[in-house]
Amino acid sequence: MLRPGGIFYIREAHPLLWSLEDERDDTQLVIGRPCFEIARPMRWDAAPVWDKDAPEVTFHYEWNHGLGEIVSALIEAGLAIEALREHQTCLWQALACMVEGEDGWWRLPERPERLPLMYSIRARKA
Repeated sequence: MLRPGGIFYIREAHPLLWSLEDERDDTQLVIGRPCFEIARPMRWDAAPVWDKDAPEVTFHYEWNHGLGEIVSALIEAGLAIEALREHQTCLWQALACMVEGEDGWWRLPERPERLPLMYSIRARKA
């Protein structure tokens, strides 16, 4: 829905972050969910954690999408990728072990280079 020359920008949780078991109370990074899209969605019996103002719901569904799938969808839609970056910080405390920095961003307390927490993509419509 972009006009020619229009810019698409997204900053989102990295697919690897979404694949981690987030109920842990230790600093172990354990993959427990799919990193790539699967046919059946994951069902959660709670409201989405990222929307504190969401109406109370009893469940919701989610699909994870690998980074390659996301980038390919943009290219197939006629967008030219100008930048793709992976970030060691997150907008919210996605894992119990994360610590908030003075800058307001959340990060892993030990060796933050182990895992991208978010990614950003800038693309332009030809």
